[in-house]
Amino acid sequence: MKEAKQLRKAFWAFVLFSAAAVHFGTAAARIGNFNSMDFSSYYAAASSVLLDISPYPFSPELLASLSETRDLPAQVPRFNSAPLWAWLLQPLTVLPFPYAAVLWLFILALTAICCHVLLVKIAGYRDWKIIAAALPVTITFGPMFLNLTLGQNAVVILLCALIMGEALRNPSSHSEALWIPLWIASVAAKIFPVLWLGCPPFLKRPRALVIAPVICFAAFLAIAWLKPEVNDSYWRRYLIDRAQHYGRRGAGIDDQALGSYLGRIAKSRSFEFSGLDVHEKHRIVWNPPWSFSDKSVRLASAAAVILLGIWLLYSWIRSRNRNPEAELYSLILFTLLLFPNMQRYNHLLALPAMAWLWGRGGRELAIAAYALFALSRLNHVWAIYLPSSLSVPASGFGLFAVLTLFIGITSGFLTRIPHEDS
Repeated sequence: MKEAKQLRKAFWAFVLFSAAAVHFGTAAARIGNFNSMDFSSYYAAASSVLLDISPYPFSPELLASLSETRDLPAQVPRFNSAPLWAWLLQPLTVLPFPYAAVLWLFILALTAICCHVLLVKIAGYRDWKIIAAALPVTITFGPMFLNLTLGQNAVVILLCALIMGEALRNPSSHSEALWIPLWIASVAAKIFPVLWLGCPPFLKRPRALVIAPVICFAAFLAIAWLKPEVNDSYWRRYLIDRAQHYGRRGAGIDDQALGSYLGRIAKSRSFEFSGLDVHEKHRIVWNPPWSFSDKSVRLASAAAVILLGIWLLYSWIRSRNRNPEAELYSLILFTLLLFPNMQRYNHLLALPAMAWLWGRGGRELAIAAYALFALSRLNHVWAIYLPSSLSVPASGFGLFAVLTLFIGITSGFLTRIPHEDS
């Protein structure tokens, strides 16, 4: 019995260190690729809004002007956030793009450090030596490093999730004054955090449940009044166009939503993606021995999401509000499964659930998820070097990690009384 226990510990230690090696290694390989690609779209969108020009899509003339006068890169990705996010980032356009990108990276790095401190405390550690020693683990975590290299905004949303969890864990704190503006910014950045207020503990706090949506609605209404053309182009045209585009094109190789993964493996398709060099393009063809219609995939996806939603509600009822922050983290995981075009950098939002499980007896689940996220970090490697019969199914490692955490946090851990922080 003792030997079996030691073997089990050795196995999970091996998994942990192997996964850490992948996360550290891929971070080291990308250390020179801080291209701030996504931040360039935020910068261009903020400049557009400042000039009362819609960024949906960007005007070629505006991009050419910004490239000439503000050193904006020639290639700028599509801006997917709401107009409010562009409006919030307008102060950064005072600086030329290269300096604004450095400042944005500095802001993200500080935010990441704040998130790390909160995560380690959730995991049950208060010693500053442990907090400092664990910092490289958080910074090199695949989705975190991807956010930093691209200048993505999920780090801000992670901070919002952690402060919301703190507000639920300790209602007497001043966290409410912080999470409400952060939540509004998160909704502006990604939209899907709007569902987080559906967490049962928030439903039992009428003041927060009223104040947050009212302020959020007022902020979006102000943008609609100040920038009507930009607002209309987003809500009335852009979102509809994007939904139709994803419906026609299907899920890309990196889309980690549950429905997108089922659609990806349902029938023959080809995929184009960047290689180890972001400017190098690769193409693979997936020809499985089966073929399911788009309607069948939609029905299967809807059924799976409904079943997971019912399970989530059951876990909340069973927990009797013993661990309100864990209920929030389980809802966050559910949103990562639910929404289409869920890219790997958004999996940064799985960290609160991993930290919570680590501190409440679920270390093996946390390690398993950490390892799956490490394999997900190699999605393009699998796609390039493995046959499509293996690489396309393997493109869902990030999804499998989220499912592991979701099932773990809703299957018993929600009902446990959390231990005292060490």
